[in-house]
Amino acid sequence: MSKRLAAGLPALCWASIIFWLSIDIDPPSPGAEGSTVSSLAPYVGHLAVYAVLAALLIVWRWATLAVATSLLPNAVVFVGVTAYGGVLELYQGTVPERTAAWGDVLLNGAGALAGIAGLFVLRALLTRMRLVH
Repeated sequence: MSKRLAAGLPALCWASIIFWLSIDIDPPSPGAEGSTVSSLAPYVGHLAVYAVLAALLIVWRWATLAVATSLLPNAVVFVGVTAYGGVLELYQGTVPERTAAWGDVLLNGAGALAGIAGLFVLRALLTRMRLVH
């Protein structure tokens, strides 16, 4: 297995988990029915899983290429992750007992943006502390 592919395995595995969660007829939902945790979980879930996916893809790119601070490579990751979420959302509309929602696609995009931004903030902090170059 090439080093480039091996570096991307976490992102590929995470994308597979997202796919599985998208097609699951009875997805996991924390908290009691009607509780605040139960009502916020889908929104937080969309934000979190797509933030992690975007961050893993950026780290994959950093591991195989150079750390790019230019906008284009990061925009490609953002658009790709958001599109992946959109395609899964459309597919989810064909799964029994599931529905597709454009709001979820927006949450996926917001999560991707948060993941990319958070990773760059973390990198800047670590660079400032001289833990990375």
